[in-house]
Amino acid sequence: MRTILLLLMAVLAGSVATQAQAQAPAGVSIAAGEEVVVRIVGAGRVEVVSRGPAPPMTPFDAYSLADLVATKAPPGATTLPPKVFLKGEGPPPPPAARGVIRLVLRDVVGATRHDALLLIENGYEQGFRYRALMRRGERSAPTDVCLIMPGKPGHEHWPYQIDRLDLSDLRLVPWKPEDGLPCA
Repeated sequence: MRTILLLLMAVLAGSVATQAQAQAPAGVSIAAGEEVVVRIVGAGRVEVVSRGPAPPMTPFDAYSLADLVATKAPPGATTLPPKVFLKGEGPPPPPAARGVIRLVLRDVVGATRHDALLLIENGYEQGFRYRALMRRGERSAPTDVCLIMPGKPGHEHWPYQIDRLDLSDLRLVPWKPEDGLPCA
């Protein structure tokens, strides 16, 4: 009887843990100067595949940053749309690794200011959506971010320094070109 009771308790404990994991929001934190690769695993969860220092900027990253810094934001905008992909200019992006999301947060020091640049490579055949909370010291604030197209990279740019981004609600969504690039 005692053995059956212990087995039953173990099964119930495992069931509760599995339910808690399934209900946990998908999220990952990334620091300035870091690269994080994640895999979206069912039920709104992510698995960190790798984490390490950010690699050197590619020509595509450098072009995108220069283009974003030179773009004037419309009144009330908190992020800029990934217009590089819409215009098709500049060096081609490196191919996105299939089945993962690659994130690189860069602290870009310019002559007169710090900028933050987040590269997101979507290696899935669906659109990628997420929420972001910017952190600098003890302060934090949410920020608007845009959908990342299937199989494509995207960039988010902020004209100030960010120590860390907490990304949550990472998810894949159906997307087709006529849907545009929603930002929220």
